[in-house]
Formats: sequence, structure tokens, C-alpha cells
Amino acid sequence: MSDQIIESLFKTGLFENISIVKNEKSLNITLKENPTIKYLEIELSSDSGFSNWLKGEKIHFTSEALNEQITENQLSTGNIFTEKKLEDFLLLLESKYSQAGYFNSEIIHNIEIDTQNRAGIELIVSQGNRATIDSFVSLAQIRFLKRNLLKLFKIGEPDMALINYFTNKDDFTDSKLRNGIEMMTANIF
Repeated sequence: MSDQIIESLFKTGLFENISIVKNEKSLNITLKENPTIKYLEIELSSDSGFSNWLKGEKIHFTSEALNEQITENQLSTGNIFTEKKLEDFLLLLESKYSQAGYFNSEIIHNIEIDTQNRAGIELIVSQGNRATIDSFVSLAQIRFLKRNLLKLFKIGEPDMALINYFTNKDDFTDSKLRNGIEMMTANIF
């Protein structure tokens, strides 16, 4: 019976810890509530300066996009806080940065629980630099010229600096590479 009580209370997501002690004439249930979220602040940082401007580096997430993700992941003010929710949110952000080619992004988090059991969460997000392509070569010798195969990719070595500022051809993402490989495979076979 006590296992069923504990299980149903844990399913609510409201409690961090539950204990039940049976005495001869009583049943003592001790509950420790999960904190509610007091605030979640995110500081976005990226290297700035002339070189990043030339490279076309921009902050990947806007504040609006992050606020949307916070709401979708139930981490906004007033929601119940759990470490699992925060861990899932951090993994989601890291995944989105990696998909966009920011493989060296870093997220530092700090959580403070006040005396009223409210969680203040601070995240410092450093996106790092986008991976770029220095050299892109095809070793194909059969049926197609290398340059024809390389034209199938939307990524590659940078063009002239001024043209590359607009095309960002040397910005690497997994999806652009996979699309190029699919195009190459479709055209070869």
C-alpha cells in the first residue's frame, strides 16, 4: 500500500522526496516539495569584434527564441523545477548549437534555492565559433570530374572574402554535408 502511495505522489512531479513511516496506529508521510522557478536568466555571449563581423558570426539564438524554448520546456517562472528538466533543456541547447556548426559551445549553469523553496537559475551561454571548412576535396576519378561533384555541395572552401561574406560557403553544418553527400550519391548511381 505504501509503495502505491509513494508512486502516485511521485507521478505528480511536485515532490523531490517522499518517505512513509508506519506506526501501530498511524501512518506518517513526509514530503519534500520540488522548488518552483523564481527566475531563469540567460546571458548570451559570443566573441565580438571586427574578425567575427568579417566572418559573419552572429549570435545563434535570439532572446525570443530562447524564451520560446524555456516556455516549451516548462522552465519559466512559476513552474516546478527539477534537475531533470534543466538537464534536458541544456542537452537540447547543446544539440541545437551542434546542428548549426557550433561544436565548441559551452553552457555554465548556477542554481540557487532560496528559503521559500524557489529556484533562481542562471545560464551563461558561450556559443563559440562556427566550424568552417579550410579545404574540401573530392578524390573521385570515375565518371565525374571532381569539380562537378564539389558543385553539388552547398559548403566548401571559402570564395573570395567579399563574396564569402554573403554566401558563407565555408560554414560547416552536419545537415549541409549530408545533403551534399545525398546529392552526390543520387548523381553517381
